[in-house]
Amino acid sequence: MPDLPETAGPSAEEQDRIDRIFRQWVTLKERIAADTTELGYLRDQLMEYAALYGEANAKGHRTSELTTEYTTTSGTTYAGWTREKRTTTRVNVDRVRALAEEKGLVDELFTTQTVEVLDQDKLYALQQEDRITTPELDELLDTTTTYALKGY
Repeated sequence: MPDLPETAGPSAEEQDRIDRIFRQWVTLKERIAADTTELGYLRDQLMEYAALYGEANAKGHRTSELTTEYTTTSGTTYAGWTREKRTTTRVNVDRVRALAEEKGLVDELFTTQTVEVLDQDKLYALQQEDRITTPELDELLDTTTTYALKGY
């Protein structure tokens, strides 16, 4: 949304409407924060119950079934939940280096690369030295404007 010109201000009726919208926004924001905290707590409990009592499968997931299905107000029906096992594997560079040094494999496993990096301070210095004009510098800059809504 572009910056709007200053106006004389809202009417009393419009200001009441704006105040009401702000109060609703703040209330909802606080409720979401509280619900997010409670959601995390409940999730942790369900993960623990699944770990203790859930039925394991070959992939390491643990499934827990409800005694009766639960249908939400939106119409989604649940019969239980699954604690899914997700594994991520990453190479530990420090341990690779230690092994490579021990076995004399550093040159085979590690390469030196040259990386070109823009010196932004130098860019502005060149503009100050009149080697790059202000319009040229402006053409090199991408500007994005965003707006945040914060209560105070």
